[in-house]
Amino acid sequence: MGEEGYNKALTWLDSLNLKKSPPLVPSEMTNEELARLRFTWVSPEDEEAVMAELKKRGLAL
Repeated sequence: MGEEGYNKALTWLDSLNLKKSPPLVPSEMTNEELARLRFTWVSPEDEEAVMAELKKRGLAL
């Protein structure tokens, strides 16, 4: 892909108006919301926060 194709791809991605999801706050989530995260990709940082919260609630080892 040449530079023109690359620029077209970037323009197309910008046109999608993708939004970054809000940061996860595991301590403010219900058990059900935390459980649903196992089917969702989260960043390594968010994963650490979620696991810490699950352990605090006695829902993970």
